[in-house]
Amino acid sequence: MEEKTNKKDSSVMVLIPAGEFLMGSPEGEGDADEHPQHPARLGAYYIDKFEVTNAQFKMFVDETGYMTDAEKGGGGEIQIEKKYTKIASVNWRNPTGDNAGLSGIMNNPVVHMSCKDARAYAEWAGKRLPTEAEWENACRAGTAATWCFGNDEKEFADYAWFDGLSGFNNKTIPVGQKKPNNWGLYDVHGNAWEWCSDWYGADYYKNSPVENPQGPAAGRSNIIRGGSWASNASYSRSAKRYFYHDEIDMNRWFASIGFRCAASIK
Repeated sequence: MEEKTNKKDSSVMVLIPAGEFLMGSPEGEGDADEHPQHPARLGAYYIDKFEVTNAQFKMFVDETGYMTDAEKGGGGEIQIEKKYTKIASVNWRNPTGDNAGLSGIMNNPVVHMSCKDARAYAEWAGKRLPTEAEWENACRAGTAATWCFGNDEKEFADYAWFDGLSGFNNKTIPVGQKKPNNWGLYDVHGNAWEWCSDWYGADYYKNSPVENPQGPAAGRSNIIRGGSWASNASYSRSAKRYFYHDEIDMNRWFASIGFRCAASIK
């Protein structure tokens, strides 16, 4: 696949070709909001090869002085005995609550991100968040299986950092350590959930347009995709839809949520 390097944040971006794919899950599989499975037709676009890292986010913060919602809103949440607990000192700079800062994890996905934080970074970098359709298309990479690599869950650990490996330790791993999908994208399953630009609508697929769907016109929650270190294989399926209320409603930011960016063809 053709690649380019974004000058602002040095990210490698992969050109995703124009085309049509089946979005969602076939009947008898997946969750109710993944139906009906339907065609989605997209123009070509770019998407980050890797999830945005701590090093890249630090570049943004150093240049702009940006403060994340977790920093302004009383801290982020980490898992203690498999239950999320909010801690004032936890945010992207101290993602696991061990006060080690970013030492040794600069190439890990940045986490404790709100959708607002992700959008701010993307705008700074001259990019944007992917739509839900763009995200799923890029994840699938021309496949129609449960995961980007096929239907055999035994292969999942080759492609994803997930709860069966992480032990719920609140830790991501450096990007690009697992196998990529067919289009050369890494960590589309596991490691960190990834924000999309769409509002969430449980029944949106019933009326989703074929051409370049953008999601509902309004909503309270934004889409996240891909699963994380705290997710099992089912929650990391290519078609799995998950969502989270924005920071105004919930004031909760998690050690499992990051993002990757997309860019339109100019």
